Amino acid sequence: MEKVKSAKIKLFIFAVIYSVLFAASVPGLILSAVNSITALMIICIVIVAVGFYTLPVVWIKFAEICTVYKVVNMIYGEQIFEADQIAAQLQIDVKTVCASIRTAVHNGYLKNYLFDGNILKPNDKKRALSAKKCPNCGANLKEGGEKYFCPYCGFEVSDK
Repeated sequence: MEKVKSAKIKLFIFAVIYSVLFAASVPGLILSAVNSITALMIICIVIVAVGFYTLPVVWIKFAEICTVYKVVNMIYGEQIFEADQIAAQLQIDVKTVCASIRTAVHNGYLKNYLFDGNILKPNDKKRALSAKKCPNCGANLKEGGEKYFCPYCGFEVSDK
C-alpha cells in the first residue's frame, strides 16, 4: 500500500512542478523575446512546446495512479477481492478495475496475488516458498529427504 501511495505522491509533485514551469514559460517567452534574451527564449520555447503535448499525459497518468490507489485500498483495506464488487463500491466500470488490478500486480503494489480476470486470489505457491524460513536465524531452509533443515544453525523441520 505504501509503494502505490509513494508513487501517487511523487507523480503529483512532478505534475504540479511541470505545470508551474509550463505556465511560467509563456510569460518568460514573451519577456525574453522583448528583451532579446535568445538563450532564455529558446528554453521557454522548448518548455512550451514539450509541455503543450506532454502535460495532459502527465495528469492523465496521475488520474490512473489515483484509481489504482483506490483499488489497492479496497483490496488491502476492505478485503474485497472481486473486480465487480470493487467496481460497484468505487462506482467505476469493471474494465477499469481489472486494468488497475493488472497495473498494481505488474508494478508490485499487490504482492503474492494472482488475478484471473475477475477474482484476485492469494498466490499460495509463493507464500509456501517464502514460509520455508528458519525460525531460529531466518535463513532459507534446504530440502533434505523427508525434512527441511537450516544449513547455518542446523534447525530441522520434519513436515513438508
